[in-house]
Amino acid sequence: MTAIEVPKQSAPIRPVLAEVVQEAPMVEPHDSSTMPGDRSSSYTANGSTPPPGSTHPWRRFFAKFTDISTLGMLGYSVFVMLTYLAPQQNEQLVAVRENTVIGGFLVIVIWCPMEACFLSFLGYTPAKWLYGIEVRSTIGAKLSFGKALERAFLSGIQGLGGGLPIVSLVTQLFAYDRLNKTGTTLWDTSMKSVVSHAQWGPFRAIVCVVAGIAVLLLNFMILLIANTS
Repeated sequence: MTAIEVPKQSAPIRPVLAEVVQEAPMVEPHDSSTMPGDRSSSYTANGSTPPPGSTHPWRRFFAKFTDISTLGMLGYSVFVMLTYLAPQQNEQLVAVRENTVIGGFLVIVIWCPMEACFLSFLGYTPAKWLYGIEVRSTIGAKLSFGKALERAFLSGIQGLGGGLPIVSLVTQLFAYDRLNKTGTTLWDTSMKSVVSHAQWGPFRAIVCVVAGIAVLLLNFMILLIANTS
């Protein structure tokens, strides 16, 4: 009789799968319901030029402008009220209020911790949510508060020039050019963060335009009231 060869059993794959699962990084699930619409990112890991129209520098600029201007309006309103409530300190308050260097720097310093709270808990600020912008780590998780705070301060210095009038123009032009060429900014590269953008529909576009105009008008009105007081 011919001996029947029994095929050798293959090595169990369960231990191998277990090792793979153990080595896989834990990624926090991305809740797309908080920001409806398909999202795109201009981040390019290999340093290649990002696709045209994927960087959205103006959307990011107006989102930052809306956030900071809203805080600036609140702060400016407080100063205006203090000039009425404390007339004996009127000269000192007016001097601080009209100093654009001090005012711009204070707004950025105050805003950075607020932005870090929003990014670490939600992944976006109020204006970033409105403009369909979200900030995450390269593995899709929210930034820690420490990382978000460092990113906010780096953005305030490298992107906004510390609020200094002429310096901020130079830094913003540099950041604009780098974003279009590389798909990222210096502060996002340092923090290993990725900015994604939701696709805009007609409704979101109209709301963002109206919000931007409203912020500009409110800023103008507050400055007008302050200068006539």
